[in-house]
Amino acid sequence: MSESSSEMGLREYLQIIQRRRWIVVEVFVIVVAVVVVGNLLAQPVYRATAGLLIEAGTPQSGPYDQLPIVGTALSMSHVRTIETHRRLLVGRPIIEAVMEELALHFTVGGFRAQVSVEAVQDTDVIEIHVDNPEPELAASMANSIAANYISQTQEYSRESAQSAAEFLEEQLEKIKQDVSAAEQQVEQYKLATGITDLDKEAEQQIEVLGMLTEELALAQAEAQAAEARRKVVEQKLSQQDQFRLQGSIQQRNPMVEELEIELAKLEAKRAGLLEEYTPQSSQVQAVDAQIQTVKQQLSQQLETVLASTTEEVNPIHDRLLIDAAGSRAAELATHKRVAALEQAIEKAEAQLGIMPSKEKELGRLIRAQKVADKVYTLLLEKYHEIRVAEAMKLSRARLVEPAVTPQFPIRPRTKMNIVLACIFGLILGVMLASLVEYLDDTIKNPDEIDDLLDTAVLGTVPRLSQDDPMLITETAPKSALTEAFQTVYANLNFASVDHAVESLVITSAGPAEGKTFVVANLALTMARQGKQVILVDADLRRPTVHKRFGIDNAEGLTTILAGGRNAEEVLVATETEGLRLLPSGPIPPNPVELLASDKMTELCQALTNRADLVLYDTPPIVMVSDAPTLASQSDGVLLVIEQGGTSRRLITEAQDILARAHARTIGVVLNKVTRQAGYYYSYYYSYYYQSEEQ
Repeated sequence: MSESSSEMGLREYLQIIQRRRWIVVEVFVIVVAVVVVGNLLAQPVYRATAGLLIEAGTPQSGPYDQLPIVGTALSMSHVRTIETHRRLLVGRPIIEAVMEELALHFTVGGFRAQVSVEAVQDTDVIEIHVDNPEPELAASMANSIAANYISQTQEYSRESAQSAAEFLEEQLEKIKQDVSAAEQQVEQYKLATGITDLDKEAEQQIEVLGMLTEELALAQAEAQAAEARRKVVEQKLSQQDQFRLQGSIQQRNPMVEELEIELAKLEAKRAGLLEEYTPQSSQVQAVDAQIQTVKQQLSQQLETVLASTTEEVNPIHDRLLIDAAGSRAAELATHKRVAALEQAIEKAEAQLGIMPSKEKELGRLIRAQKVADKVYTLLLEKYHEIRVAEAMKLSRARLVEPAVTPQFPIRPRTKMNIVLACIFGLILGVMLASLVEYLDDTIKNPDEIDDLLDTAVLGTVPRLSQDDPMLITETAPKSALTEAFQTVYANLNFASVDHAVESLVITSAGPAEGKTFVVANLALTMARQGKQVILVDADLRRPTVHKRFGIDNAEGLTTILAGGRNAEEVLVATETEGLRLLPSGPIPPNPVELLASDKMTELCQALTNRADLVLYDTPPIVMVSDAPTLASQSDGVLLVIEQGGTSRRLITEAQDILARAHARTIGVVLNKVTRQAGYYYSYYYSYYYQSEEQ
């Protein structure tokens, strides 16, 4: 598109806005007024925010949490994701506790509608937002939610610890009995056999066997804990597609498989070393360090694989997937370790088999006693840890930012809303103006007439203001309106060069388009140019020419056609030299018959002989058939079209009527043109108005 075309397109669009400016202004004012009133009437809402820190670890973490009785009673009960905390914070128990504490009378749904919980990105902090019309109440509600949630999590931790402690008490009592029974069996066996002590080699072998048995018990506990964790995580993910996806990823990824195999080998190697070394030896600790390194590498590899193969942006699900895969790997490794320890124990028991039967039995009893003592010691240590945790009432949630009374409301945001209303109102107004313009099929500029009719536009006449007289060409000879009629007259002469025009019918497609105003001022313009002009009021239905010129209408056209008078007797001279008027006379009952009569034909010829140009003011062409009847007897028709008031359909219909009447349409006058019709028209009018003032 060329620069000039783009400029014209923008100019036309600005013209549309200018023409429909009142629509834009009204819509703008309505939208802004509604928003302003709505904001003034709206109740202000305040937001108070409290911050909770969610601890990542469990309160009762310790070196023996892998034991089944501890893993099921403690570790799994404290696994809470950030999303879980968000859901629990707006749960019914918390809401009911807050409403009871603050003596509120909301419904649960109404309370929950005022609360929103948001996790701060890349942190373990949860923000509790409360929106309420009362700022003090909003702060109280936020702090009460946080306090009640901390209290309930403390109570939950205490109950969990208490439950675990009760379970351990039962186990301790049973194992204590087992220890006592084992001690009694050893003493009774010694008394019965007379064997007080084993030789040094037997004691060492029994010590090794006891250590292996203890390690086997721990390995079995770890395997059970890993299996329990895996089942819990897989149960949470059992309905998720991601879980199946992760399983297929792990099976296909060679790095993950290699690390799992390496971990199983290291666990087997550690079990083999325990046949000769203690867990505190440098050889075993070196293997422990390698096992820890492989576990870290496996976890990192699982995270890398997950990040590169899944599209789901959900950290909770991702964490569960990694936990599930890690638990499966740990379960496989511990099973490998259990198998290796069982083989080592078989070897140790086989070596004890060469001992005398009495000493072998004593060794077995001593080994059972030591294992029972060790398990009892472990459980007793864990029991005291749980009791301490129960007394401390540890909680994973901690209030790090209490809510304060807000000073300013979060809504309505009056200034922002007014700015948005101004923008939206302006856009909506322009859109509505464009829609109205699109639906409006009236003529707005001369170019549209050229496209619609095969007739030239002889001129454009500005809209007459309320202060201007109807015969403006007589009272204001230097005005833009007078110049417009002079242009029409000049163009009319050019249009009738080939065919002389002695009689001209001036009509319009519809009513109130200003045809009488045009014909009266055009007649004055022609007379001022030295022409002999007769203006005939042929509108025998609603005559107005006599009113414009202030003459009597008692006699006129109908009087002549009725045979009572002749043209010379009825013609009225005006103050403008060269212009005579023939008023309509009394309104007849049959206008069409009179205009189509032979007397009308004779009269038209007689008037033509008495003047240079005869102008006929006729009714709208589409309304009645008067104009087509008279047009067929004249030299041409001048069609008056109102800018923005005449539809395309009506103009087309008028053209068809004239064509059927075999009338010659000389041209079109675009009347009531506003200053916004186009750039050139605006400039044209402004120029002449300024000239007149000067």
